[in-house]
Amino acid sequence: MFDDLDWVCACDQAPCPGCVCTRDEMALHRYAAAAPATPARDGVPPRPMTAAERDWCVAAAARGGAGRYTVAELTARSDASLARAVLRTWQG
Repeated sequence: MFDDLDWVCACDQAPCPGCVCTRDEMALHRYAAAAPATPARDGVPPRPMTAAERDWCVAAAARGGAGRYTVAELTARSDASLARAVLRTWQG
């Protein structure tokens, strides 16, 4: 997923020394940072998620969210909000 996007590490350093984030996680951080309240570092949001990427995110958040999110709620979210839901799920 997200192979064509620039990486944005959770530690917000470029390049990040000793980063352990996966490429998917870095892409999700880029989407999450593109929310209006916190513009991406370069001020340019990433391209819209593809249908396959959104499906992957919805499944990841629904599976790991332990009932926190419904599929319908996740499907209705913006790309940035969906990315944040996946990251929150992974953080526990």
